[in-house]
Amino acid sequence: MKKFSIAILAVAAAFVLPCFAATSAAKESGAEKLKTEIETDFEKAVDAAKKDGKIVMLEFTGSQWCPPCKMFHKFILDSEKFGKYAKEKMKVVLADFDRSGNPTTKEQAEKHAKLAEEFGVRAFPTIILINPKANSITKIEGLPATKPEDMIEIIESFKEKTEPAAAQSPAPEKAAPKKAKDASAG
Repeated sequence: MKKFSIAILAVAAAFVLPCFAATSAAKESGAEKLKTEIETDFEKAVDAAKKDGKIVMLEFTGSQWCPPCKMFHKFILDSEKFGKYAKEKMKVVLADFDRSGNPTTKEQAEKHAKLAEEFGVRAFPTIILINPKANSITKIEGLPATKPEDMIEIIESFKEKTEPAAAQSPAPEKAAPKKAKDASAG
């Protein structure tokens, strides 16, 4: 019986140890650093986005208690694909609230409460997309997507609709058709 137990432990170790090694290697290689960079200071993020020509995504969330918020974080914000996209194209601001509706970030609590009132937050998650260069805003209530690709498509669509006319490339002008000579003219 002892030999059988030792054999089972040896087989289990052969499968489990490589998993731990892979996880450890991923941590050391910086794979975890690809997660979305999140700010809590809204004004700072808007200023940086304006300067860098990026979109601001302000998320009002109940990250510790709200099931749709947890899903949004797990499947979108924490994904490698969205993290890469966000690093290049946007600033993400998190305004986290507890179950009773109070902001959880003490240093930003007053500002987050004012922002929630200003944007009329009625549900979690509520996502506000802002194009600071175009002074454009859109509000999304509830879970807008469960895949990073879908959320990226929502953001890109908003961005295309709100880009200032000067930033959009003008359509190429067609050459005016040459006038045909008037046969009656002499």
